[in-house]
Amino acid sequence: MGTPSDPEPQLLKNFRRVVRSHVELFRSQRDHVHHLLGGKHHYSSGAFREGLLKAFLKSVLPSAVSVDSGFIYGFEQVPNSRQIDVLVWDSSRHSAVFRAGDFVIVPPESVIAALSVKSTLDRAELTDALENLSSIVPLDLAYRTVGDERGDQLHRPILKIVVAYDTRISVDALLAAASDFHCKQFATDAAIASPVCKALSEFDPVHPSDEHVRLIGRVLPALVTVIADNEVSLYRGWGPPEDRLATTTYGPGLRRLPYLYTQRAVLTTPIEKLVYHVLAATYGALGTRGWSLVSAWGEIDPRWGLRFTDTDEIEESTGVRLLDPTHLAA
Repeated sequence: MGTPSDPEPQLLKNFRRVVRSHVELFRSQRDHVHHLLGGKHHYSSGAFREGLLKAFLKSVLPSAVSVDSGFIYGFEQVPNSRQIDVLVWDSSRHSAVFRAGDFVIVPPESVIAALSVKSTLDRAELTDALENLSSIVPLDLAYRTVGDERGDQLHRPILKIVVAYDTRISVDALLAAASDFHCKQFATDAAIASPVCKALSEFDPVHPSDEHVRLIGRVLPALVTVIADNEVSLYRGWGPPEDRLATTTYGPGLRRLPYLYTQRAVLTTPIEKLVYHVLAATYGALGTRGWSLVSAWGEIDPRWGLRFTDTDEIEESTGVRLLDPTHLAA
């Protein structure tokens, strides 16, 4: 099994060259604007940074989905989302509520992924991005957990990601800011805290149910990633089982806590990790059979969907809680 100091040999060398060419094209397009307009306008245009990312995602995602900007509509029963910079949605099976060019208002059931895009992350910009994505949570809970006559959940969680081109604060500061935001969210919003705590009190750490795992995905972003200059990738995972405080503070006890970790970039870069998660969410939503391409973006054996190493490249020593059991909304 590979380790950070002795990584497993690369599986897909030729594919990685093609992937890196995609990434280099993305970076060169970014640099063209920077060189033409100068540092004063470096990523200053929201239309530029969002348009560049949308064009990149369109080049790697299936044509059955659309990549636009806009709002998720609550149909006057749930508040509409804030404006979301990048929406990946299933336009092959859903209609937009409203569309004008690449601006859309779409129904909650259609959305696959939502990305909040920033030029440069600091604490304030990360907080703003997380607030944007949090505006999706009530829609995800209200419209995407309705079962059919058999009680099956019809929709996966909307994949929520913060994307930035650069950061001006340390990775530790980003982790702390994200932890503070979500711990405060759970401490002040009972509508979110109650279903999450119920799920985590029933959570089986060995064989977790899809229902419980998906509920956490409905509430918390999956990634915070910096894709251009100072590359960073933060990944939502699960806290260590020995986090014993989680078992004594809420009702029957929370059996696992969501954590945020940094990720290494030995196997794949932050932007490759971003594509892997968006592509996986897209294939899952479309019901696509055969995940060789998704596996390849994750540097996983595309024949078996396996790799005998930590494909998430988690730095376990960096983990921070996204939920503090001692400060929960009643």
